Amino acid sequence: MSSELLDDYEEGTFTPTIAFNGASVGMTFDDRNGVYTKIGRFVCITGLMDLSAVGSSTGYATIEGLPFSGSGRSAAAFSYVMSIAFTGRLGGQMESAAAIKFDQTSAAGTLVSLQEGAFSNSTRCVFSLAYMTS
Repeated sequence: MSSELLDDYEEGTFTPTIAFNGASVGMTFDDRNGVYTKIGRFVCITGLMDLSAVGSSTGYATIEGLPFSGSGRSAAAFSYVMSIAFTGRLGGQMESAAAIKFDQTSAAGTLVSLQEGAFSNSTRCVFSLAYMTS
């Protein structure tokens, strides 16, 4: 039996943001913050975003500003959402190296990217995600 030494442990904070098609022109927040724990390649994050102005960007919605790039797909969980219009189930997945894409799944099972029109000047969300770094 061998023992392993834990030599890659880190805790910290990050500042998440919402972007529409990669942009957040004119967007402002009342509050946004995030915390993370990284053990080896495993990262666990929790964040809160409280919009005060959606701004003028358009397109699919993502959460950006994650503390580490990921590899592969991981599903995000939304433990609290306010003022986000969606049908069926709200979800998110890490599709790119450092962003969570907002999705909605209809009752019929159709997966669609959430767009800027689903958000308002009073949107608030709390999210979490566990993923592996690159």
